Amino acid sequence: MSNRVNSRFSFWLPGPGYDRNLFSPEAVWASIDYIHANPVRRGLCESELEWRWSSAGFYADHFPVVSDVDRCDVQRPMTISRGVHA
Repeated sequence: MSNRVNSRFSFWLPGPGYDRNLFSPEAVWASIDYIHANPVRRGLCESELEWRWSSAGFYADHFPVVSDVDRCDVQRPMTISRGVHA
């Protein structure tokens, strides 16, 4: 696979991307909640729990979950709501 923009096939989208280190439980869970909400924001489903490939159902104890999920061992701070919209 090539990541060159001018090649016939490009696996990655052009651009620098955006990555960062997550140093606090608030940042970890805000990122998880953000990722869970992506299909809803794109209009692919009305609830995070409806998106078949999401781990949102796993964290909300809503089963079945299609893929294996490694539980995040970082404790969710009490100031952060679950973020799941059922």
